[in-house]
Amino acid sequence: MASPILKLSLALQAAFNDPEVLIFTKGVAFKKLESLMHAVMSKASNESHLYGLLFHCLSTICIASEFLAQDQDNSKPVPQLECYNQADYRVTAEGTTQSIRIPDYTVFVVDSQLRPAFTVEVKPLAFKDPGVHDWRLNPDSRTDALVHFGNTISQLREQAQYVFATYPHLEEHYAFLQVGYFFSVLLFKKENEKKVCDLETESEHHTPNRRPRRYSVDNPDADLEPTIYLEENILPRNLLPDIICANQPILMGKPVNSYNEVFRYVLSIVLKKHGFVLQNSWLSLPEAGYVLPTFGEERKTWEKCLLKGYSATIASHMDHRKQERVVDQQLTPEDRKDVDYVGPPTTPTPSHRTLRNRSTTAASSSSTRGGRGRRTGN
Repeated sequence: MASPILKLSLALQAAFNDPEVLIFTKGVAFKKLESLMHAVMSKASNESHLYGLLFHCLSTICIASEFLAQDQDNSKPVPQLECYNQADYRVTAEGTTQSIRIPDYTVFVVDSQLRPAFTVEVKPLAFKDPGVHDWRLNPDSRTDALVHFGNTISQLREQAQYVFATYPHLEEHYAFLQVGYFFSVLLFKKENEKKVCDLETESEHHTPNRRPRRYSVDNPDADLEPTIYLEENILPRNLLPDIICANQPILMGKPVNSYNEVFRYVLSIVLKKHGFVLQNSWLSLPEAGYVLPTFGEERKTWEKCLLKGYSATIASHMDHRKQERVVDQQLTPEDRKDVDYVGPPTTPTPSHRTLRNRSTTAASSSSTRGGRGRRTGN
């Protein structure tokens, strides 16, 4: 009597030879991912090398997903998930002027039209230590990835704004960031983003146009320290996007043997919002009852990065206003090393040298007139 393992092997062999079936096993999937990991890490500073790894992951997700809507109208195509690279989001302003933002990937819900399920922005993660070329072993990689996370906030935010403008019916948008081996997910809300933009616009209206500074090169206030984090009353924290998770490895094991359970859980949340579930596989949800970790102190660091990214515009306005007040309070510099202030044309104030030259000229003229008088009298 054949053993269960032998029966399974025979069944797989039969399926492999069946032209109606395409077999893609867990073992095959993770062998491909390990090979892709090595290829990417061999050129870690090159962003384009990451595209192959991410496209494999996203395509597998799309293939393994299924739409769950009840009473589907057979006259309409069943929604599917598909991964598009370099999909553009366009905003038209003031006539025919178009502005475009292009995330590296967008996973769309596809039926009779396209609707973005989530976007993915990719950033390279180079190795500082030339002796360790594996993100899984390099202790600095995760710290460096967090720096990229903070530096990319403004770009993710801008992309979300363009998604909302291109698809006005969307109220929320999930944005994934992949920095080398580490992923992050932010949930943007259209109404909150609009309120932050309004605060920035109001701040700009209260900021004078920049003008050349009138600082002495020896002036210690010439480079004022900018405001970095805004207070709650200036930028309410509830307007910031939700950090679902940040700076987590997408794959586990060396060699790769699974997707991170955090990634699988977050992915299930995002897909469920659009009516999809994943086939029961190595991409499925973690065990029943799984709860996303709180991440404790780590989350505080993420939130600090997010706040810094969102504070940048208004903080720069505040810093400029502070600099303008310093300029207005300063006296006209007299040091020869001072930098001249080029402002609107005014009646020039004569310099000491000019006054001295005039005085000398007047005395000379008077002496000459007197001499002529004496000569005339003779």
